[in-house]
Amino acid sequence: MRMFLVSLLLFGSSIAYGAPQPGQVIWSNIKYGMTKEQVRALYPKNATVDLGNGCSAWIDPGYESKIVVEVKLGGTAGTNFCDENVLASLTSKYGEPRTVDVKVVEPEGANLVGGRLGRIRAGVTEEYDTIRTRTWFTGDTLITLELNETMHNWHALYQPAEIRKPALTDKL
Repeated sequence: MRMFLVSLLLFGSSIAYGAPQPGQVIWSNIKYGMTKEQVRALYPKNATVDLGNGCSAWIDPGYESKIVVEVKLGGTAGTNFCDENVLASLTSKYGEPRTVDVKVVEPEGANLVGGRLGRIRAGVTEEYDTIRTRTWFTGDTLITLELNETMHNWHALYQPAEIRKPALTDKL
């Protein structure tokens, strides 16, 4: 009987862990496991979503094996500094991020929107971009927000969090 209880504690507790479940909300009304057709019925191709305060974002669901597994939202420079609004909104809803990473990078491509020509058009004089990445874990969703503080571009990635099985050394 004692061995059965130990086995139940060690291995039975891992039943609740594992891969995301179909129907798990990833972002807004998009759920893990939806087909492309189901997502397109909600958000047609090239759709934008209204974030309020004059801000909008493009939406880009990611698919594997024909089902949605992640949702990416983003905005570009010149949209009322929406990057700051998005950061404030996420922090207000989920608290301070679990991690913050900062890196300084050279702009990509001379003729791309984020490159030198795009920087001139946007009136940006800085030579390098400062990228800040923040992450939140909401229990079943991992949110990664990447802000280009120089160009005020941003994108947020919403993914179902795969919860790891407890190791034998973890405290129960």
